[in-house]
Amino acid sequence: MARMTATAAKKLVKNSNNRVRSMLSQLGSIGEETLARHLQVNKIKFQREFYFNPLTQHRADFYLPDYNLLVEVEGGTRGKSRHTSHKGYSADLEKYNMAQILGYSRLAFTTEQVNQGHALQTIEMFIVAFDARKETGIKPPQIIDTSTPDVILEAERRG
Repeated sequence: MARMTATAAKKLVKNSNNRVRSMLSQLGSIGEETLARHLQVNKIKFQREFYFNPLTQHRADFYLPDYNLLVEVEGGTRGKSRHTSHKGYSADLEKYNMAQILGYSRLAFTTEQVNQGHALQTIEMFIVAFDARKETGIKPPQIIDTSTPDVILEAERRG
């Protein structure tokens, strides 16, 4: 076997990393896969990667059509990620506000909350409340959440 030059080795690693990244991007996150399984087991109808605003290409991880509910599993909330940068968080707020303006309800969870079953419990509570409102004809108040989570404030303080 011929020896490989350092340049050739770097190129091989880069190409390999790009292929791995490409394959991983086609899979949902662990949190998304877990939540999908929870919803399936509990016979809650859902769509994955739902484009709720075709003009802006905004999409949600899940859409529960029977409840007009968008569900997000927020990854990368503990370290430096898109969700913890000012620019990324601002884009998320824009997306969430647009969903609200278009009439969708939205719930968001961390992977940890999904793994602990908290996400499923909250979705089930939403469904109970939705069904109760439907029976009584009472509409929920429309509130746009523009609060900034502590993780964002801390990231901005660090610079």
